[in-house]
Parts: sequence; structure tokens; C-alpha cells
Amino acid sequence: MPELPEVETVRLFLNQKIIGKKIKSIQVLNAKSLSGDYKKILNQPIISLNRIGKQLSIHFKNGLSFLVHLKMTGQLIFVDKSQTILGHPTPSLYKTPLPWTSTRIIFTFSDDSMLYFNDQRKFGWIKLVKLNQLKSLQSNLGPDILSRQFTLSYFQKTLQNSNRFIKTLFHDQSLYAGIGNIYANDALFLSKIHPQTRALNITSTQAKSLYQNIKKVIRQGIKYGGSTAKDNMYLKPDGTKGQQQYNFYVYQRVGEPCPKCHSKIIRLKLQGRSAFFCPHCQKPSN
Repeated sequence: MPELPEVETVRLFLNQKIIGKKIKSIQVLNAKSLSGDYKKILNQPIISLNRIGKQLSIHFKNGLSFLVHLKMTGQLIFVDKSQTILGHPTPSLYKTPLPWTSTRIIFTFSDDSMLYFNDQRKFGWIKLVKLNQLKSLQSNLGPDILSRQFTLSYFQKTLQNSNRFIKTLFHDQSLYAGIGNIYANDALFLSKIHPQTRALNITSTQAKSLYQNIKKVIRQGIKYGGSTAKDNMYLKPDGTKGQQQYNFYVYQRVGEPCPKCHSKIIRLKLQGRSAFFCPHCQKPSN
């Protein structure tokens, strides 16, 4: 967490708020959260924002970029020039005003609006890089799930070349950039595939269904602004929660009825990650 839909939600929001703006100052509260000589981008217009998988990149007119990885608990919260969060977070859940105890970097724009990088566990990072460095740092990522490069043919080939459990394979960002635990579970459910099915044993019909359902749950996640867990670590840049958690099919629904057959959803551990599934709809392959 956050996964592709959460990071894409952040990108879409910031694309409307910070394009064309210039950063006039940066306050670094945790040195490990920001690397590179950030003074080089001060007063440089922001020209675009891109995303590959779970990584966000912010591009400046002078050819430099911020590469952002939110990791487990990273947040980017935007505050307008009146110093108020644009959304309406519940006071009992969110500490206001900013900065919060989890704030690691504060970006102040020339119009006095601000962007806060919060990260409770300090695993996230922002790196100032040149274009060739950006390409190098992202060279280990597979095709983004929403890109043209992520084709059915490519997907089928990766399945045929692996003996790993399909649920485990989905977490390999060198093959599929952007899929995480949430959306992998729900895509497998919709395709009626048990999480311990070996990838190479998935039939062509199942592969096509799974390919379509991966895209379906990812797009649904974006539609609802991503998923906010009970810990409230993921927030949209306006300080509000995503709503996809109310649309989960099986993820974090242990003991609840399957939305299709009403059997109880169960969980098992696969290489340290939880797999949620319906034992009736997602039977093990022979």
C-alpha cells in the first residue's frame, strides 16, 4: 500500500493543482526522505506528472524530476494558499493543522500553497534525478498494468514461464508494475482462480479472464479514489479517504459471505502475504 490506483489518484489530483507552479522553498524534516540537490529545481515550473506502477514522477522545465515512492505509509497532502486542506477530513481522525508528526518534507509553492510529504514508517522516499537516472531507476519495472505494453500476449507468456503460485507472481513488480495485495486478491476471485494455482497451469481461457479482471479492479480502484485501510495511512491529496475499501470482493473479508455463493471467505499465508479467497468459487486446480 499504496498500489497503482492509489498512486494514480494522487497523480490525477496533483495534475490539476501543481502543473505550472514553482517551488520556492523546501523544508526537509527527515534527511533520508529526500535525496539530491533540491535547490536545482527551486523556481522551476512543473511541466508534467507521470506514473509507472506504484511510482510517481514530477517533471520540471530544466529537465530534472522528482521520483516519488510512497511505499507503505507515504502521503502527499496538498494545502491551498489559505492554509486549509481542500477536503473535509473528520477532526477525530486527522490531525490538523499541518504539519503532522509524520510530516517529513514540506514543499512551498510561489503562490503559498503547500505540499506535505508525510510518512509514518519512513520507508517512502523522494529522489531528485536527471532523465537518464529516472530511466535507470525504473528499468527494473515491468509494464504498467494500464499501459499498452501490458498485453494479453505478454501476460500469457509470463504465466507460461513461471511455476510460482499466481498470487505470489502478481507481486513481482519486474513483471507487472502496479499490482499489489488488494487488487491481486480481487482479480483472482473474479476469475475463479485459487491463489495457490501454479501460473503455468492457468489455461488460456482463465488467463484471458484474469487479464481482463486485473484491469477491471485497477480501474474500479481509481474510480473510487483508491483504498483507505483502517489505519488511515492512505489519504487522497485533499486529506479525504478513498472509497474502494467498500467495494472489496474478498480482500480483508475473512469470515464474511462470498458475494457470489455466500460461503465464508478464508485467508491463508503465501510467502508472508495474506491471500483472501472463496473456497467454493476458487477451488484448487488438479
